[in-house]
Amino acid sequence: MPYRLFGHDASGRPMKPIFSNANSEEEAVASANERGMLVQEVREVKEEQDHSGYTFVDQAVAASKSDAKVIVSGISIPFWDLVWFLVKLSIAAIPATIILAVIYTLFIGIIAGLFSGIR
Repeated sequence: MPYRLFGHDASGRPMKPIFSNANSEEEAVASANERGMLVQEVREVKEEQDHSGYTFVDQAVAASKSDAKVIVSGISIPFWDLVWFLVKLSIAAIPATIILAVIYTLFIGIIAGLFSGIR
């Protein structure tokens, strides 16, 4: 049965989860310890393979204990990928701005029409 192991290294920094096809939980923990992981949690997961040989982990089982907090400490994005993303974002903002301007104009027109008779 496959296991997913979560833990940290000797300095206390979290390590990426290790996927192990050990026969028992003890074997999975031993293999993780050999890789330098101090195991904090072991999860049993179901896996399936499609016709191309890719392995899919059953998300319902793998995420059954997903109530942990997540802290993002940094994002690594290459400069030109970030530039390209921001160019596409600015192009996508043009139609959104036009739609919002039309909605704003209609709203102001309705409000002005309602209050035009009040003096």
